[in-house]
Amino acid sequence: MARSSREWLVVSAPGAPEDRVALERSPVRVGRGRGNHVVLPDEFASATHAEFVVRDGHRFVRDLGSTNGTLVNGHPLASQTLLPLRDGDTVQIGSSTLTYRTAGANVPADRGSSTLHDEGREPAFPLLGSPSARRASLVRSALKLALMTLVAVAILVGLAWLLAPPRLSLLVLGSDARPDELQRGDPGRTDTLLTLVADRPPAGAAIVSLPRDLWVPIPGFGEERINAAYRVGGATAAKQTVANVLGARIDRYLLIGLQGVRDVVDAAGGVEIDVPAPIHDDAYPTDDYRTVVVDIPAGRQQMNGEMALRYARTRHQDSDFGRVARQQQVLVGLRSKLLQAQNWWRWPPVLAAVHRTTQTDLGPLDLAALGLSLVASPTEPERLVVDGTMVDAFTGADGAFLLRPKPSLRTRVAVLLSPFEAGVEVLNGTPSAGLAKRAAETLRAGGFQSVRYDDALRPQTITAIEVRTGARRAGLKVASLLSQEPDSVRESVNLPDDLDVRVTLGGQYAAR
Repeated sequence: MARSSREWLVVSAPGAPEDRVALERSPVRVGRGRGNHVVLPDEFASATHAEFVVRDGHRFVRDLGSTNGTLVNGHPLASQTLLPLRDGDTVQIGSSTLTYRTAGANVPADRGSSTLHDEGREPAFPLLGSPSARRASLVRSALKLALMTLVAVAILVGLAWLLAPPRLSLLVLGSDARPDELQRGDPGRTDTLLTLVADRPPAGAAIVSLPRDLWVPIPGFGEERINAAYRVGGATAAKQTVANVLGARIDRYLLIGLQGVRDVVDAAGGVEIDVPAPIHDDAYPTDDYRTVVVDIPAGRQQMNGEMALRYARTRHQDSDFGRVARQQQVLVGLRSKLLQAQNWWRWPPVLAAVHRTTQTDLGPLDLAALGLSLVASPTEPERLVVDGTMVDAFTGADGAFLLRPKPSLRTRVAVLLSPFEAGVEVLNGTPSAGLAKRAAETLRAGGFQSVRYDDALRPQTITAIEVRTGARRAGLKVASLLSQEPDSVRESVNLPDDLDVRVTLGGQYAAR
């Protein structure tokens, strides 16, 4: 359809005389800037606010991404949206009004009404106020918010990576204090002594658990059970005592009570534990100094806070060594639960429960180091339970059952935390002479210092890497240096005391 050349805008603004501007070109730009065809004195107008253009013989108006928006006949105009005009339509920019006038027909024939919206008909181009435009605006806002959130998270993670310590050692103390003891200010005994060592990914985290009956020197207080260190000397004595036993630095501590364990697990929506053998305890202690019977069947069990506490705390089933192993299971199970995408929304209530029920000297950068290690690492934390192979049992003066650390305890912890300190043996299970020697040289070049080699007693087809408990990190590094798959690493109880990793080279290694 042809368009008449007789078009104009009637421009009116408070305190200014009405003006008539002929529309003799396309585009005709409107704004506060002096370079526009129509210059508005209105302070709410952007430098280049809107424009009037011709498309297919018709006049349209378009908002150019202004700060304060544009109204057409009182309705908001979506940014960059072309809206066809007809005689009498008004364009509001701040307090200025521009009325479009034409002396001839300039709109499609099916737009018979002189109002912007025909009754019962959607506008030819969506306005911001229409349902479809509102949905589009919401989608754009959501995408913008998501992008901004991702950028913010990336910046925070980057800062955490740069500023957080590369290694953090946290002593987790589990107090057995009952409610009445807490009211009296008695912290109770810390029967749970678990050290979490968090390294930057991909190294990940490691957990070392100590039995409560270790008889050790407590700095400034003489020899006592290790579970009394916090009670007699507070966090400083507990950290120093555990550091002396492990031969490793302890940076921070976190104290949590019985109710804290219940609350944290419940905030996570419970935890799933693979119970290796049925649990039966005829005398499990309760908060009110009574006892109850506890039965937990073997297999995968979904546990709430109370059941997880009972599972981690009972020891009549086996021993204190079994108990500390179950405590590690619960901690690792919680990590696995919270890393599942469908459970990410549980992080805030879990963190709130931790904040509410614990005492700690962790700072913001310490929390960042823990988060990076536990969340960003691809594998579960490596675990070591200080058991009967690392302690000697003896009877105390009052007939009490006590444990004394062996020198091997520190050695095992050192290998867990520093895998290249592991003792490695390479055996040649192939007919290729000198293969074990070459593999040993590869491991020494890669950082392992204690490597010996020999021939295997019998031929081997597949290369196997055996590790003792707590030496899996070392085994994985050996596998990587020898170009073996991680699943070639398996735990073994048959390694001699001076050996942490044994590699038996198979025929497939010789055929590479």
